[in-house]
Amino acid sequence: MGQELPSSTINTDVCVYGATPAGVCAAIGAAREGARVILIEPTAHIGGVNTGGLSFSDSSQVMREAMGGLWREWHQRIEKDYKSKGVELPYKVDNENGIRWTYEPHVAMKVTLEMLSEAKVKVISESPIISLTKNNTNIDEIYCDNKKSYRAKVYIDCTYEGDLMALAGVEWVIGREGKDEFDEDLAGKRYGKPVMNISGYNDKGDLLPLITTDFKDREGAGDDHVMTYSFRRCMERPQAVYCRYETYL
Repeated sequence: MGQELPSSTINTDVCVYGATPAGVCAAIGAAREGARVILIEPTAHIGGVNTGGLSFSDSSQVMREAMGGLWREWHQRIEKDYKSKGVELPYKVDNENGIRWTYEPHVAMKVTLEMLSEAKVKVISESPIISLTKNNTNIDEIYCDNKKSYRAKVYIDCTYEGDLMALAGVEWVIGREGKDEFDEDLAGKRYGKPVMNISGYNDKGDLLPLITTDFKDREGAGDDHVMTYSFRRCMERPQAVYCRYETYL
């Protein structure tokens, strides 16, 4: 079957595919620089994990001075939103300490949509890409299943899965590189937490429930695995919000 002709073609300066946190930041950043920006999301959900249940960022596990730009602004606006409702969060974004930054998904969504709207980013949801055309190595036009095509000077793939790049013929791998592949000191597996003196086996020598492996590779080794996913829960008290998470392999 041939390519179904789109009902219309939309032209823009920058087309960001994937409304993940990276996609939202890329779209807002380009728009604030004066570019016309379209942000296309294949699902109905805007904001990725940040608005879909993350509940708190891993802000306690990174260098605070490295957390700036739109990321810090986004958290500052979440803090401001709670303050406007009389809710005191258990942290202040501008304090350089190790306290986690916590928030509810619906507040994260509200702030995300406000920032996109203020930047005049055109957001198009429920429009997965189905094909594209190229001019040599450049993407010329992408076609989505909303019967529209999009032409842009620059395309940015911000999906979690790399769908746009894969359709464009970009080489890809699943997993992570080892330290030796590109001589990166911090690449590969890292074991930053101390070993706990707890057995992962029952009395019969079988792995306990939810423990999926007893294999530990050398530090710096690569693999072909995907990341773990977390279930994070929000618990409310009057005038406060607390979040916790549980990680599953």
